[in-house]
Amino acid sequence: MHQSACEANLDPDRLSFTHAVEVVDTAGSAFALVPREQIPQLQKRLLTDLREPSTLLPPRRLRFYRRTVSRAYSPFHRKRPGQQGFTLKKQRFSDILLI
Repeated sequence: MHQSACEANLDPDRLSFTHAVEVVDTAGSAFALVPREQIPQLQKRLLTDLREPSTLLPPRRLRFYRRTVSRAYSPFHRKRPGQQGFTLKKQRFSDILLI
């Protein structure tokens, strides 16, 4: 994909990966059936098929902010400063058990 995009002076991100997988899949059987002398011609055709105009993606937009995760996903709500609760450090279970 990179070589094909460079030959056409395109950004490699403009080429569709799914289209490239389909093209390489169909070209695999063609490479097996073609005599060794015709392989360079088949390679040129493969590179031009990868950058078929109908499958080109739109140019990528520039990102001004990097992608970050603001906080990890959790199904629980975050505790606010007043909701820290109490802890039972330095106490035995039998001390807090009501009988």
